[in-house]
Amino acid sequence: MTPSSDDDDRAMPHEAGASASFIARLPPLARDSFESWRQARRRCAPGQRLPELGEFAPHGLPRQVLPWILIHRERADGEFVYGLAGEELVRFFGAYPSGQPILAYADPAERAARLAVIRNAVTSGRAVWFTGSLLFEYKDAIPVGRLGLPALSGPVAARERVLLLVYFILGPAPKDRSRGAGRSVFDPASVVWCDDGEMPAA
Repeated sequence: MTPSSDDDDRAMPHEAGASASFIARLPPLARDSFESWRQARRRCAPGQRLPELGEFAPHGLPRQVLPWILIHRERADGEFVYGLAGEELVRFFGAYPSGQPILAYADPAERAARLAVIRNAVTSGRAVWFTGSLLFEYKDAIPVGRLGLPALSGPVAARERVLLLVYFILGPAPKDRSRGAGRSVFDPASVVWCDDGEMPAA
């Protein structure tokens, strides 16, 4: 199933102390994913800004989003590479991307801008939402939103900072299963960060 903006028509829940600027932009399944991350962050040790990945993913995420997750791992040398990818994104890339440098195909300026968002997320511990599109073979670009949830992963001796990206189709879902062209488009003006009112204290 493709997670789309009309998967769920529930009304936006009121959340005390939460600004609408971030949460209001999220489709219902993205709000559920964000809330699972936020609950995991509440369980962090004092002073720890990033929750453990295993505290909220994959078991705490809506099952509909699991084929659309993509992990960005920060290696010891500071390079970001792809980690685990859901089956729909493997189809989009045309192969399993694990271990490959993130956005190696992109224009250098675009890659730098997108990597800046990823680094900011894992450094600040803030969730992020941004939009863009996926380019499919022989088809128009499909608008998507991406929810970025920063976390820690791996044993203590080899801990990595990671960003779990969850993709959401905005509008009608693709009608067929054609593979993607392996390229995505990023709109820097669309980046919205979770604010202090929407996060538990670290």
